Amino acid sequence: MPAAQVELHAKSYSRTMSTGLAGAFAFDHVPENFVTLLVIAKGLQQAQRAWSIASGIPVHLDIVLGPLPVNQRVIVTAARTETPLSDSPLSYMQLTHEDVQATPALTLDDVLRQILGFSLFRRSGSRTANPTTQGVSL
Repeated sequence: MPAAQVELHAKSYSRTMSTGLAGAFAFDHVPENFVTLLVIAKGLQQAQRAWSIASGIPVHLDIVLGPLPVNQRVIVTAARTETPLSDSPLSYMQLTHEDVQATPALTLDDVLRQILGFSLFRRSGSRTANPTTQGVSL
């Protein structure tokens, strides 16, 4: 990974450098034998390694930086096309799994009806429109 930031820490000794075009880096004359290396690259998870080195013996490390977790927010509107949130005249509310679990409502319809400004246009409840059965064990 070119231009990744590499930090080397060994007790009170600390150095920082960037990787070259091939993703390589080298620290010379490290005064300690136990070091910690931290690699940071934009858009990737940082990697940290600790190891002991022997004086004067070069160490070759292969460090793999994984992708960051994907976080994507989806907002559903009545428009039939994708609309940036900044262009939408409406406000929005994020309803999390924990919010749904914390409500005493029996159905999702009832949860949604508790949100200020939300209207559900359905002639019957979700249990009537989409009936389900639940088994009971005795």
